[in-house]
Amino acid sequence: MGIDFRISSLYICVDDMTRAINFYEELFDQKVTVRDEIYSVFDINGFRYGLFNYKKMNERHTFGNNCLPSIEVSDLNEFTEKLKILKVK
Repeated sequence: MGIDFRISSLYICVDDMTRAINFYEELFDQKVTVRDEIYSVFDINGFRYGLFNYKKMNERHTFGNNCLPSIEVSDLNEFTEKLKILKVK
């Protein structure tokens, strides 16, 4: 007998909440579920993907070394094209 684990949420830090929401609404093809200037959330099939505006809480943060969200897609080619349109490198 063991414990079943399920990760139900993850958040990333953002500099500009409006910009981040606009980007993820385009990327996920859905509107943000909860919009707030400090913490906003997308509900993606039961998974809560959060955006945290660390500057509003005066928290220090280093980008690029502490979070790597994995996103599964049904069509990799279509997703790759979307990333090009959104100018993601």
